[in-house]
Amino acid sequence: ESPEEKVAALLAEGQEAFDRGDYAQAVDVWTRIYLIDPHNQEAERRIEQARRRREELDRLAEMKYAEALEAFEGGRLEEAKELLQEVLSLQPQHVDANDLLARLETPSAPPPLRAELPAVEEDLFRDDFVPQEIVSGESAAVSEVPLEERAVPRPVRPAVKARRLALPLPVMVGVGVAVVVLVVLGLVLGGRVFQSGPSVEDTLQEAERLAQQGQLQDAIKLLQTLNLEGPEANQVQQRILEYQKKLKVQAPPPPTVDLAPAKQALGEGRYLKAALVLRAAAKKAPHDEGVRQLLGQVAAYDPGLPALADAWEKGSWEVASRALATMVEAHPQDGELRQAWQVARYNWSLELLRGFQVADAAKVLGELAKETNDPEVGRLHELARAYLSRSVDPRYKIFVNSLSFRELP
Repeated sequence: ESPEEKVAALLAEGQEAFDRGDYAQAVDVWTRIYLIDPHNQEAERRIEQARRRREELDRLAEMKYAEALEAFEGGRLEEAKELLQEVLSLQPQHVDANDLLARLETPSAPPPLRAELPAVEEDLFRDDFVPQEIVSGESAAVSEVPLEERAVPRPVRPAVKARRLALPLPVMVGVGVAVVVLVVLGLVLGGRVFQSGPSVEDTLQEAERLAQQGQLQDAIKLLQTLNLEGPEANQVQQRILEYQKKLKVQAPPPPTVDLAPAKQALGEGRYLKAALVLRAAAKKAPHDEGVRQLLGQVAAYDPGLPALADAWEKGSWEVASRALATMVEAHPQDGELRQAWQVARYNWSLELLRGFQVADAAKVLGELAKETNDPEVGRLHELARAYLSRSVDPRYKIFVNSLSFRELP
């Protein structure tokens, strides 16, 4: 499967996740394209689109949650439920929305019903109460019973009534004064909590000043120190959401790169070295104009240098060796390219030896031995030729694994 086919497959897989609303999965899939093509513009465009869509949904979810919280505090519970369900449809893992919806959907225990007393029982505390029926069930007119034969009433009721009336007047006056004091304190403290005070206004003004200076994070932290309830809490929450929205869209400062090593390499005529330095700089600042201009100079010398630098950094020594063979033929006087070709072929042969491809390694080392008097190359060539007729053994493995890849001088 070619790199283009792998990129196309990852683009399609990420698009499927994007279409079903799983933007995090889409970004994860499209990011893997950079392992194949670090400068793929289509992947960059789609990742940015998915991130913007995710941020829009997050902002919409926060706005809906603020409306739901306001409806909940205003007693509009059904409206709050609908808004919370909208929040969870946008952001299923929203912790605050899940907690508030659980509170709304959990039924509270109903207050106990107050048993109604019969009409006769309601008259038990009247001073002139006279039972209409005898407990034994025999009815008789009250007027027919002599006064001296009437049953003596139980002293419980009069005693209770007497205790209720036994409060002295000074005590009742004291209770009334205490109630008045409590009401006044409640009004004063309630005013401090629910009414705007100078400290709250000063804090809001200071937060706005910080926001205008671009210090949005400091403004948010300052507002989060307020401990408020009621309408003021909603106002502060709306301000925090507004600052968070601005903070997300605030463009980060462009990264700075040091182009002096690349310029020095170009001045010395070492175009491959410059291409390697600029490749690292392009990863850090892909939109830097200075990097683009210097890459243009490198590509003007040989269009294949950017791809060669990419293969070199990835350790694709076979690709690098074949590309350098073409460049050395096009630039026979370039000593850097010729030396890089020797380094690439040495690393390629070592890679083949470690993979037990002895015949291919012997062929590469044989060609390289004709161009250089490097004793290490000659020793590896003899090793490869020796193992053409016998199988590898532990000594072979230990030896080839002890060798290191060479780097560009």
